[in-house]
Amino acid sequence: MRNLTVDAVILKKHPRGEHDVSVTLYTPTLGRIQATAKGARKIHSNFTGHLDTLNICRIQLYCNGPHFTITQCQAVNTHKEIRDDLERSVMALLLLEIVQKTTYSTETGTRLFELIRTTLEQLSKTTKTTLTVESFKIKLLAELGVLPDFAHCTVCQRKWLETDHITLEEGGQITCYDCSTAHKQVAIVPFTIAKLGYHLHQQTYETIEKFALTLSEENHLKKLTDFFLHNFLEREINTHHILAPRA
Repeated sequence: MRNLTVDAVILKKHPRGEHDVSVTLYTPTLGRIQATAKGARKIHSNFTGHLDTLNICRIQLYCNGPHFTITQCQAVNTHKEIRDDLERSVMALLLLEIVQKTTYSTETGTRLFELIRTTLEQLSKTTKTTLTVESFKIKLLAELGVLPDFAHCTVCQRKWLETDHITLEEGGQITCYDCSTAHKQVAIVPFTIAKLGYHLHQQTYETIEKFALTLSEENHLKKLTDFFLHNFLEREINTHHILAPRA
């Protein structure tokens, strides 16, 4: 039994019993955990407004084996700019659902926590919400080790040329014409999209904000990231159904 103080992003919460709340947190030191905030649903609870989804918080936990109880919580960033905008709100919920479905309990991840934090900060101020979320998917998948190197053929490691015929295969490989397996081809990847995927992985949001994408490029990029995400999860992301298709 011990007390801990952690930073956390609130991924999800739901009622537990008459007065308590069960909260899903992602922290840099404990990974994704479930914690109980006792009395959080009472009218005059000290937790009111602090344990809301999307908040970045400083939290004190009481740990008893695998069970966590939140004893104190102070919201550090409530992301008001996201909450006040419908498109940003949906994109942020998509981000949090992806985190919930791609992470595991007790799996630590300082870099992932920092990626979530910086992406939410970027969503708070950008008008390029689709580009921000697609960049997050690429950075997350790279962090999870399931994203191929967009700059080279997965098989022969040859660096792409603008004239190359680049294919995406069932197993998640990106190959050149000579290395591709015809019956396993899923899609053709334009050179500009492969190049874009590489830069979105490597660059900061400050640099990415300067990128100007056409609608066609956005759609190609989304199909590519969704393919890798679906291959990793083997299930759908529910929030995708809320997003209206861009045309």
